Amino acid sequence: MKKCRSFLLGVLVTAIVFCLAIPAIAAGGTVTWDSVFVGAKIVIDGESLQPKDVNGNPVDAVIYKGTTYLPVRAIANAMGMSVDWDQSTRTVYLTTGEGEEPGPAEARSNAEISEAAMENFLKKAEAGNYTIAGEEIKGSVCSEDLVIYFRPIRHDDVDYDGFAVMTVNGNETFLGWLGEDGITNLSFVAQGKAQDLAADGAEIQNFNTKLPEYWLEVTDGNIWDLFYNDVDNPLLFVSNADEVKALVQLYGDIGDMAMSRMQEVYLELDAEDPSCAHLRTSFSEGYPNLADVDILITFGEAESDPRAEAWMKDPDRTYPEARTEWGIDEINLNAVFLPGYGITAVPFPDFATYAFTLDLNAILEEDVIRVLDTKATEADMQAYAAKLLEKGFTAATDEDGVPCYRLLLREAYQCYSAVYLTYDDGVELLAKKYYEFPQYSGLEEINGQLTAAGFTALPEKSGMSDFTGEDRANEMTESWLYFFDYDLGLYVDFKYADRAAAEEYVQSYVASLTGFHPDHEGEDEDYEEAEDYLGAEEAKKFAALQDEDVFYRSETREGQKTFKYRFNEDGETVSFLFKAEDYVAPEELKTRLAEAGYPEIGLDAYSSCRDFRLFRKTMYGQDLLMDLALSLDFGTPAEAEAFLDQYITFIRDENDFEILNPANINMDKQVAYGKEADGKLLVFGLNYTPETTLASIEFRILEPED
Repeated sequence: MKKCRSFLLGVLVTAIVFCLAIPAIAAGGTVTWDSVFVGAKIVIDGESLQPKDVNGNPVDAVIYKGTTYLPVRAIANAMGMSVDWDQSTRTVYLTTGEGEEPGPAEARSNAEISEAAMENFLKKAEAGNYTIAGEEIKGSVCSEDLVIYFRPIRHDDVDYDGFAVMTVNGNETFLGWLGEDGITNLSFVAQGKAQDLAADGAEIQNFNTKLPEYWLEVTDGNIWDLFYNDVDNPLLFVSNADEVKALVQLYGDIGDMAMSRMQEVYLELDAEDPSCAHLRTSFSEGYPNLADVDILITFGEAESDPRAEAWMKDPDRTYPEARTEWGIDEINLNAVFLPGYGITAVPFPDFATYAFTLDLNAILEEDVIRVLDTKATEADMQAYAAKLLEKGFTAATDEDGVPCYRLLLREAYQCYSAVYLTYDDGVELLAKKYYEFPQYSGLEEINGQLTAAGFTALPEKSGMSDFTGEDRANEMTESWLYFFDYDLGLYVDFKYADRAAAEEYVQSYVASLTGFHPDHEGEDEDYEEAEDYLGAEEAKKFAALQDEDVFYRSETREGQKTFKYRFNEDGETVSFLFKAEDYVAPEELKTRLAEAGYPEIGLDAYSSCRDFRLFRKTMYGQDLLMDLALSLDFGTPAEAEAFLDQYITFIRDENDFEILNPANINMDKQVAYGKEADGKLLVFGLNYTPETTLASIEFRILEPED
């Protein structure tokens, strides 16, 4: 049956008005037409039509206030359409097609029902006025300006009923605790609406807040990236997504350990236009102490709180006190600029008001410090710029020509702090690390760096042009907190005229790298599948043609070298990366151990030795006189165990080393031995997993009080 159109008639159905002042059916009741014109002529395909009702009685067209109203059944029948009336829904169905019986429209598919149900659910969530309740916590979304989390909290021997996220002054959002005396412990959250900021909890410091609206944000509006359902259950939605489980974890009061045992989450809608919904989950078998979770979402019944409303309506409301120092946020600054450098890299702004906020997402995702204070003035910004100059910063412009203030932090690594200030209805401060990278142009300059680091020089070839290089070794070393010590981190780019010729050039250079072997970093199923049927070498070429990074590695006791290449998506350039990491050379290792007083024993099985003193200083604040970490690789587990047993016996029984608790000396090793000599403590630590060929040992020298 082909459906032509469905008229949802609330005003007029098949009733025809024959005279003045006759009531007609209307949405929610009746209306009275006091002035109509009866008797308009109807002509269809050149022939006059006298409409008749279902009983064969003549009916007329009606003109009312310039609009002509026609009898539906008569006109539809004259045009060959069937008519059906559904009294329960007050719907007229018009259908076309010979030999077909009139009737209700075709039922929607379950997929259409699911889509409509989910759409209605999300619209209700975004509109607010709902509660989401679990065993221990209930979130109440009263409006876009007020979200309350009812959950018993005890702090400093004071009991609270929960906390409220409140927006006042248009878009200033605060968090306050619900106590006996009203709202207390106020803190400024951010610019924006309470409902938006509470949705994923990103801006609600020290409190976990989540709402279903966040699902739309993380999926860019496509909720089906998180949920699926089958054709037989259009109102039951299933998800394994972390974003969905995180919401269940919050309202179900589930610990992190239990999260790993959580099975699918089910979202069950009570109807296509739900007044409530259920979020349910259960846990893996074998964990009877974890009860199934049922979280109820109820629309239209948001529970407010008079304490929050009173604070929001009070014209003389109190605000949080302004900050005067970085305090605990110094940790966040150090995360960007390295421990000990944070408050030097970003002096605390004197202009801070209660609206002073530090963007934690910028630290985690961009590795920058971003501060915003919407109450600070342009004069405040100028005063802070003067403060930076007083503390040794210099006015500069970055590589994009943007003005900033720059301070040299670590000369050996050419690392700077770059601070940017802008004013737009408040002061925004952006601070980031900046490195002066050595730049190279042309093959002669680039090859000078490559050959000095032990790489083969790049050959000249027709069609390969515009070679440029940038050495980022200092940034690489510091990004690893000096765990790795890079001599070279050279990025090279060049253009090619012909792709096939460029591929030949790259493969020819790879063949010239003596001692290098393919090493595809990371897990890549496409590469692994290609290797199965192409072989390792051809798989590398396949990966390159797919515009993926391809790695080659060479390692000796002197150090490790890595070469990587990529054909870029622009279709005209290739990028190379040459990395060279320094190890402690064998002769230097032998000399340093002997001078320190360690007993001499053969270490032929070791593959690499790194000096970890700067790493320990940066990461843990430890000042060590020596910290040499060796990786050992034996031919068989038996060889490994025989050597380690021999060495432990040698230092313990013949050189008077005593067993130590590794935790007492901040050593992450399974076993440790120590001996005092010349007022110092010599330490030997060991990690080894039985029945393997790999082990690690560490030699440290500490002052006895350490």
